[in-house]
Amino acid sequence: MFLHHTHGALTHFRGKLVLLLHSSILSEVGASTKSGAVQAKVAPHARVNTVTLSPRHLEEAMESGQVDLAIGYFPDIRRAGFYQRHLLRHSFCCLVRAEYPVGGREFTLAEFESASHLVVHAEGRTQEVFEEFLIAEGISRTVDLRIPHFTSIPYLVMDSDFVVTLPRVVSQSFARYHRLRTVDLPFKPPTFELKQHWHTRYHRDPANQWLRELVHNTFVNYPAD
Repeated sequence: MFLHHTHGALTHFRGKLVLLLHSSILSEVGASTKSGAVQAKVAPHARVNTVTLSPRHLEEAMESGQVDLAIGYFPDIRRAGFYQRHLLRHSFCCLVRAEYPVGGREFTLAEFESASHLVVHAEGRTQEVFEEFLIAEGISRTVDLRIPHFTSIPYLVMDSDFVVTLPRVVSQSFARYHRLRTVDLPFKPPTFELKQHWHTRYHRDPANQWLRELVHNTFVNYPAD
């Protein structure tokens, strides 16, 4: 339970601020800056919990009140009884080691297709967007390593010639703290929409309303692709 003493509506806030961003827009790594900003700004004594749930269990948890808000790319939330609100739209770029031998800030198609690629197969859906795009466009590449999580990416990439394609904001977050840099794709990549989702049962709940508005205001000036 949140125990928040600076905002009357949240004195007995019943649940958790759940940022389900493990592989949607920011992953758990990229999400830390936003969730931390929310917490430090208005709820310094709150406990922020992140969880990973399947689409079916996520819907059940939101309906029961175990999860107050889901933020990310969740195309599987389709049942009646859920609200959603657009936050921003993002796209993809590549992440490589700082000294990776590429001529400019953008790969050529030949460079991209011949590179040694690392691919993330996580539970989220954003990477699926990019993989389906490559198939539809007939773009091939050499995949030499597949991993199930985002968090090991910086350590695998910074001392190798792996190229990994990620949501741009994730690549930028990794590049900020590691010996890495971003490189643009040689084609216009697909985009995906970040939204916040909540159950209709809590649509008029004061604490949930406050939380949704806080999240919206936190992301409103966030750079989009």
